[in-house]
Amino acid sequence: MNTMEFNNVAKLVKAHQIFCPNCGGDVIFKNGTVNTSHFAHRVAECKFVGHEPETKSHIKGKAILYEWLRGMFPTAFVQYEMHIPATGQIADVYVEHKDGVYAGVKWAFEFQHSQMTIAQWEERHNLYESVDIQDFWIFDKAKFMKFSSARDFTDARRTVKFDEHIYDKTGLLYFLDLEKSELSIEFNYIKTPRTTMVGGYNRTQYFTYHEPRENSIPISSVRVRKCRTFDYFVLESRAK
Repeated sequence: MNTMEFNNVAKLVKAHQIFCPNCGGDVIFKNGTVNTSHFAHRVAECKFVGHEPETKSHIKGKAILYEWLRGMFPTAFVQYEMHIPATGQIADVYVEHKDGVYAGVKWAFEFQHSQMTIAQWEERHNLYESVDIQDFWIFDKAKFMKFSSARDFTDARRTVKFDEHIYDKTGLLYFLDLEKSELSIEFNYIKTPRTTMVGGYNRTQYFTYHEPRENSIPISSVRVRKCRTFDYFVLESRAK
């Protein structure tokens, strides 16, 4: 944004003439150096469910998903930042199929860069489910995929209750590498024990791995497929 544009925006904000397009709240403009220049609510966060601050990583993740989905489903309605009136949510990328075998099917793709609680995820997941929209949760790999720091076990996954809850609920975890535009699809974990002697007693630790361990693929090689066992859609490699 050049100086003239910035000054014009500043005048409109000062005159209280710019508002949030979703909730109608009064906003201010932040021309920061860490986060991308953006508008923010003057006195509170957006009241719409699932609002996440716009960091560069969040914007990049949504853009990758949007371009991939538009290219894969050229005849579908694919919308960036779609407001869902019935639930008060804003889907990062919304897809609604108008024709073909998926006619009438609706998806919401959420790229999650900031931390969230199990209760927050449950609320957002259940709201989408209540209006017959299947939600896909894509997590920032750099932030959410953690590994063990134990000696000789550095490639073991370090899972937390949040990961385990979503895995138990959906049977899948998706992690997006923003630098490589690669998606890690995790669906089969195994635990490996290691027993060591500590203070005269055997102590057994369990380390979690995904099998196969190499499970990252370019997002251009990912397809959406309806699971035959369960009545929902999953992401998988086109090679399958």
